[in-house]
This record gives sequence, structure tokens and C-alpha cells, in this order.
Amino acid sequence: MVLDWAKDDDRLRERLILYAARSAGPDRAADAVRRAFDNAVSVDGFIPYREATAWARGVDDAIDSF
Repeated sequence: MVLDWAKDDDRLRERLILYAARSAGPDRAADAVRRAFDNAVSVDGFIPYREATAWARGVDDAIDSF
């Protein structure tokens, strides 16, 4: 059921990936955190005002994963 939810929820999917990577060891965890942060801060040109809060929340979640 959780995996079905993760298909539709990018933030949940990232959290699950980070959790699994932490269990696999420090090297995998560091790579997963780096990838999650890069995904969170990447922007394709412009973020509309209405989407800025969700984008900032994703960046905050990525930072909290450290």
C-alpha cells in the first residue's frame, strides 16, 4: 500500500529511498541524500508563485534528510 502511495507522491518516494539507503550503509546513504537534494533544488527555468511553497517544502525536506 505504501509503495502505491509513493507512485503518486514524489516526496514520499524520496523519503522511502533515503530510508532504504541509510539501511544499506553510509556510502549509499550519502549518494542518495546528494541525489535527493539535487532533485529538490533543480528548477527548469521558472517557478510560478503558486508552486513556490511546494518547491521550498521539497528543498526543506531534502535538507532535513541530512
